[in-house]
Amino acid sequence: MDKFLIKRPRSEESSSSPKAPLPSKSSKKNTNVNFNSNDIISDPGLRKSIEDFEVGVRDQVRRGYLTRGPCQLIGHNFPQKDVTKDAAFCFWCYLFTQSRGNRIREDAFTKTGVQNDARVQFQSFQNQRQSVSHQLATHSDEMEVEYHTHLTAVLDVTRFLLKQGLAFRGHDESSSSLNKGNFLELLKWYSLRNDKVFKTVNQNAHGNNQMTSPKVQKELANACASEITCAIIDDIGDNYFSLTIDEAQDVLVKEQMGVVLRYVNKNGYVIERFLDMVHVSYTSSISLKNAIDCLFAKHGLSLSRLRRQGYDGASNMRDEFNGLKALILRENPYARYIHCFAHQLQLVIVVVAKDNRIRKKNQESSLARPGDTHWGSHYTTILRLMSMWTLVLEVLQNVHDDGVSNDNRDQNIVQAICLIEVVKTRLQDFRETGWETFLEEVRYFCEGNSIPVPIMEDNMQIRGRSRRKGQVITHFHHYRVEIFCEVIDLIAQEMQNRFQEASIELLLVMPCLDPRDLFSKFSIHKLLRLAELYPEDFTITERMILEDQLTTFIYEERNDDDFIDIGDLGGFARKMVETGQHAIFPLIYCLIKLALVLLVATATVERVLSAMNVVKTDLRNKMGDEWMNDSLVVYIEWEVFATIDNEVILQRFQKMQTRLMQLPPLNRIPRISGDDVGVGSSSSVHR
Repeated sequence: MDKFLIKRPRSEESSSSPKAPLPSKSSKKNTNVNFNSNDIISDPGLRKSIEDFEVGVRDQVRRGYLTRGPCQLIGHNFPQKDVTKDAAFCFWCYLFTQSRGNRIREDAFTKTGVQNDARVQFQSFQNQRQSVSHQLATHSDEMEVEYHTHLTAVLDVTRFLLKQGLAFRGHDESSSSLNKGNFLELLKWYSLRNDKVFKTVNQNAHGNNQMTSPKVQKELANACASEITCAIIDDIGDNYFSLTIDEAQDVLVKEQMGVVLRYVNKNGYVIERFLDMVHVSYTSSISLKNAIDCLFAKHGLSLSRLRRQGYDGASNMRDEFNGLKALILRENPYARYIHCFAHQLQLVIVVVAKDNRIRKKNQESSLARPGDTHWGSHYTTILRLMSMWTLVLEVLQNVHDDGVSNDNRDQNIVQAICLIEVVKTRLQDFRETGWETFLEEVRYFCEGNSIPVPIMEDNMQIRGRSRRKGQVITHFHHYRVEIFCEVIDLIAQEMQNRFQEASIELLLVMPCLDPRDLFSKFSIHKLLRLAELYPEDFTITERMILEDQLTTFIYEERNDDDFIDIGDLGGFARKMVETGQHAIFPLIYCLIKLALVLLVATATVERVLSAMNVVKTDLRNKMGDEWMNDSLVVYIEWEVFATIDNEVILQRFQKMQTRLMQLPPLNRIPRISGDDVGVGSSSSVHR
C-alpha cells in the first residue's frame, strides 16, 4: 500500500499548519489570569478584539462585552469638554436608536461641544433634503416647485373626493379607458383648466413620479385624517370630556365601533367630535374596553379626564356587573353613566303601542321589513310603501323640520331633565282637562273622512262579555275611561319606570345651574353637594372657596344685563367666556363644564354609523379598516378639515416615507392666486 501513497515535498510540509502542541506549564498558568472588566473600553470601535486576549480569559471578556452592551457612555452625565469624538459617535448612535421619529430638544444640550455637534448631525440625518440620495439626485429648484404644484393638485382632488364621500378608483384605469374613475378623471378635468397643473401632471410628470397610485391616495387621506384628529385632540387639551360609542355591522358584516367625544372648548361651546371607527372582532364588553384603551393610548387621551359615558342601552354596554360601563367605572368612578334619553323615550312609545289592544285592532297596515333571502318580502314592502306614501312623506317632512330647527340641537342635561318634568306635568293636565278638545279634533277628522261618530250618551255592549248578561256601558265611558285615560296613564307609568335615573342625586342637582328666570332654581347647598361628588376636581380647600364664589356669583349675575336673556346652560357658558367671568369664577365654570359634558342622547354616534353606510357601500365593500376610518373622519368632520392648510398636510405626507422628490422650502413656494392650483392653501386658515 505504500506505493500508492504520495509523499509531499518537505517545503509543503513546513508550510502547512502544525499540530497544536500539548499544553505546557506556562500555558496552564495563563488560564488563571485575573481579568478586570473595568479595563474594557466603552467605545466598540476602540475595543480590543476578543482573539487578542489570552485563551483563559476570553470567556470572561466575552461576558464583559455582552454585559456592557454596545455603548456605555449613554446615560452618563459627562462634561462637554471631556467628551471625545468617539464618545460623540456613540452619542449619535444613541440618538438614532432612542429618538427615531421624535424631536430632540435643543435646550437639552449646550450650544457648543461634541454632544451638540452630534445632535445637529443627527437632525441633518433625519432631514430628507440633506440625505445622500437627495444630494445625488440634484433636483433643480424649478423641479421642486413643479413637484409642489403637482402634489398640491393631487391633494386638492383628494380633499374634494373625501369631503363628498366619493369613491377614488375606477373599474378600468388603463390608458385606453374612457372613464378611469373619479380620481383620475377629476385630476384630468382640473389640469385641462389650469396651465400650471397641466404642465406637471400625467404625461408631463417627471419619470414615474405620477403620484396617482392607490398607495399615494391612501397616504394623502391618512395625512388629512391625522391632521383633523390632531386638531380635535389639541382642542380638547386637558378639559373634561365624555365618551359615546355604538357598534354596528358594515356592508361586509364586520363589527365596527364608532367613538364620539363631547367636550367644552376654550370659547365655551359644547363640541361633539367623531374620533375613530374601530373594527372589533367581538362585541363583548372586554373586547370593547380593550379597543377603547388602545384608542386612548394612540391619541394620548387620559381615562382620568373622562366624566361621562353614554350608550344606547345594550346589555354588553350597561350591564351592572360585567358591562362596558362597569369596566370603565372600576378604573374611573367619576365617569358617570346616563342612559340615552332618546332611547328611553322610544322604549316608552314601543311599550305603549304593544299594550294598547285597540290600536292593534284598528291598524290597517305597516311597513313590512324585507328579508335577506326571501325575495317576496321585498315586493310586499314596496306595496305597503306605495299605499302609505302620503304618510311617509309627512313623517319625513317632520323629521326634516326637526333636524333643521336649532332648538332641538345640543340639548344638555339641565334642559333634558326640565323637559321630562314638563312632559309629565302636561300629560297629567291633558288627562284632566284635555278630553273635550281632543274629542272635537276626533269629530272633525271623522267628518272629513266619512267616518260615523257615535253618540257619547248611548249605550254599548261591554267588549268580551256575553250579550245574555245584558251588561252595557255608555260610549262616553268606553272612549273616555277605557281608551283616553288608560293610554295616558300607561304613558305616564312607563315614563316613571324608564326615567328612574331622574331620582339620582347627580341629576337632581343639575337644574340648579339653569340660568332661566334669573337663576330661580339656584341653590348653593345643592351645588356644593355637586362638587362633593367630584373630589378629584374639587379639593376640600377649593370647595370652601367655591361657597364664597357662589354667593358673589349669584348676586352679580342677577343684576347683570348681559345675562338676562340667556335661555340655556350652553349659552350661559359662552357668555361667561365672552365677558371673562370664567376667569373670575373658575370653580363655578368648572361645575358648568361638568354639567355640559353629560350627554342626554347618542344622536351623533348614530349619525356616524349612518355615514359609514354612505362611505362604505356595496360597491366599496372591500375597503380596509384604516382607509374607511380616514375617509369617515374627513367626511364627518369637514368643518375642522376646512380650517387645515394644504401645507400642513403636505408636510405630514412628505414625512411618511422617503420620496423621490422633496418639497421646496417655504420661501421658494410661489404665491398662488385663487384661479390657480392650491386654492385651499390660500383660502384656508391654519389651525
